[in-house]
Amino acid sequence: MESKIYTYQFDKSLSVNAIKETLLLAVIGAEGIHGATQLKLDNPIKFEKQGRLVTLDASTNIGKAIARIFTNLLQRQFPENNFQVSRTWRGNNNE
Repeated sequence: MESKIYTYQFDKSLSVNAIKETLLLAVIGAEGIHGATQLKLDNPIKFEKQGRLVTLDASTNIGKAIARIFTNLLQRQFPENNFQVSRTWRGNNNE
């Protein structure tokens, strides 16, 4: 199965707490639509504090919702030059 992965890289001018709080708001919004159980089952989030990276697996509905909400919040809250987002595909044809 192939997965669509969004990786967010943040500038050092943004605090780690600001990134985490914005991500939490996105998670709460998606959880309200898809439910806590689906969030726990799919677990689409990886946060790397040291590298200032957030990785979201958007191959599920809740992962896609978190990515959309998170990106929208980031664009509204921070200057766009303070973060970058890239899309990659990850998959294994042997699955």
